[in-house]
Amino acid sequence: GINAEYMGGCTDQRVYQSLVSLKKHLRELHARYICDLCTEKRSLLFSEQPVYTLETLKSHMEYGEFDDEGNLVFLHPFCKFCFKHFYNEDEFAFHLNRDHFKCHICADKLSLIHISEPTRQAEISYAVFCLKKK
Repeated sequence: GINAEYMGGCTDQRVYQSLVSLKKHLRELHARYICDLCTEKRSLLFSEQPVYTLETLKSHMEYGEFDDEGNLVFLHPFCKFCFKHFYNEDEFAFHLNRDHFKCHICADKLSLIHISEPTRQAEISYAVFCLKKK
């Protein structure tokens, strides 16, 4: 079982039989949330997982986590092709190579030097613009 005690200031000492029931408790009684990607992939005890408000969870997913000096230390990359977040850059790169494609101009893996935008011709068509100099 999973104990909610100390998660986000919770003093509930009940043991929850599943992560779903713990998340429901945090959401309904405390308006708090945990990141599903972090919970699944980070090797932390549940009581060590960060607990977020809805607003801070959205910020965590969209902008990442920053250190005290404002440096980005962690980000869940977002795939614009299938509208899904990934735990880290390695998982995202693997996903791009497996499920999408490589740049047809430079044959490199898709990266920050590529811009991908949906075309207006079809729902699942994308145009890739390579910014590498030839």
